[in-house]
Amino acid sequence: MRCCGCKVHKPACLLVLGLVIGVQIFLFQSDDAVNVFVLSEPKLMDNLPYGEHDDFREGRSCFYHSPHKFPWMPLWEKSPWTCQECNNGKCKPLVPHGRCPPFRRRETDQVPRVMSQASPLTNQKSHTLVYHHDSHTSYAQVETPACSGTLAMPCFDLNRCSRFGPVKVFGYGKTVEAWVDYAVTQTKGVDVIQKTNNPQDACLLVVGRDSFAAPEELLQSKHWKGGRNHYIFNSIELFGTHGDRPFNTKCHFGMAATSQVSADDAFSREGFDTPMGLYPKWKRPEQYRELDINRKRRLILSFRGAVYSWEQRYWQHRWIASEYWEKASDISVDTKCGIKRIKPEMDEEKRLNPGKIDYEVKDGKAHEEMLLNSTFVFCPGGGGANSFRFPEALSADAIPVVTSDFLPPFSPEVDWSNCLVRVSEARVVDIPNIVRTIPEEEIRKRRKECKLLYDKVYGNEISQHFTVAMQVWAIRIKSALRRKFEMLDIVLA
Repeated sequence: MRCCGCKVHKPACLLVLGLVIGVQIFLFQSDDAVNVFVLSEPKLMDNLPYGEHDDFREGRSCFYHSPHKFPWMPLWEKSPWTCQECNNGKCKPLVPHGRCPPFRRRETDQVPRVMSQASPLTNQKSHTLVYHHDSHTSYAQVETPACSGTLAMPCFDLNRCSRFGPVKVFGYGKTVEAWVDYAVTQTKGVDVIQKTNNPQDACLLVVGRDSFAAPEELLQSKHWKGGRNHYIFNSIELFGTHGDRPFNTKCHFGMAATSQVSADDAFSREGFDTPMGLYPKWKRPEQYRELDINRKRRLILSFRGAVYSWEQRYWQHRWIASEYWEKASDISVDTKCGIKRIKPEMDEEKRLNPGKIDYEVKDGKAHEEMLLNSTFVFCPGGGGANSFRFPEALSADAIPVVTSDFLPPFSPEVDWSNCLVRVSEARVVDIPNIVRTIPEEEIRKRRKECKLLYDKVYGNEISQHFTVAMQVWAIRIKSALRRKFEMLDIVLA
């Protein structure tokens, strides 16, 4: 699909760029109260991210050329991108800085989520998910049921759920049971969820790490039933799947809802699957805990990270920032090229990380100084859609800048629109100009919202993530039950 001259995935054009949001009420922690979200149903927003539907005759923009359209263009001689700077319709080409050589990304005629035949599980339309990791590795998951946020049969049986009172949750295994206990404690007094030790009595059945030793055990368990009413928490973590994958390559979870850190808007079923956040590698040290959130910063914008010549489009976003962002004293771009040839005979670990650059780990002080002194931090994906820079920027009281296909944790129920800044792929090159136009008062408001969300979502990392996930599911289930009974009232009237 083409969106105002820019080639983007249809879901990114129609869904995430429209942004779905939820109204949030926060109960602030005191001596005898706890931090919880009380979320409402998401509503569509009219505002769009910067640069998606504007006039490309103004400002900076970049457009990618598919190899099959320009087969005469040698890979290592010319960039597959055309980048320009325009003023009143008069455009001139931008010249790359030459930090990293250009490279191509995998271009297919199909979006990652492709309609296929009727699913044997649901007897309804389903999807085949296709994911390309590098030049030689592709993954596909066929017959993924087209479950949705309506929570309708056969994916979800609302008859197992009560219209009144908390949602009854059953956790498989001791680890998930402990998470459920923690979530119940954190939401005490709000009646969000209730733990049950009887799976037949549960509205929602949760699978997590250590729940099952192998996929066969899960799929053959008595209460699985194709995944109906099941939620796979941090699904990429199960059975040894690599975290960069947008779906679990070891197990097909059928009708179960999943949560993962690397799925963008093309892979996640809105209102059914749950996007999660990566946990930060860097956290603000104790000596900096009391820093003023509105302190003066040396940098308006920064990005630091490696650029690999792999085929996911996220590496291209890093490359554009490295090659085309303006050189200025208040903009920091610190990149290293990780161009490596992938050989088919490599073992899995070497194929995933040939010549891996542990950029942040090797020079932690430089990374820390950059984060703490940045107003905005660009957080592009890498091997997956998500980035460690996202929570790291939040930890440093900086404002994350993301691309339009990025799904922040627990969206759309958790509303990130007043925190992060979204840009389209075409406008990644123009991020320096975009952030400079944001008024200081808006920057202050976004910082405050970002800090609030970071504390609520990342507070106790995995346990806090699980608690927010349970609150999201409680809202989804109660909303679906309300719609169901409203329809019943209309029929009986």
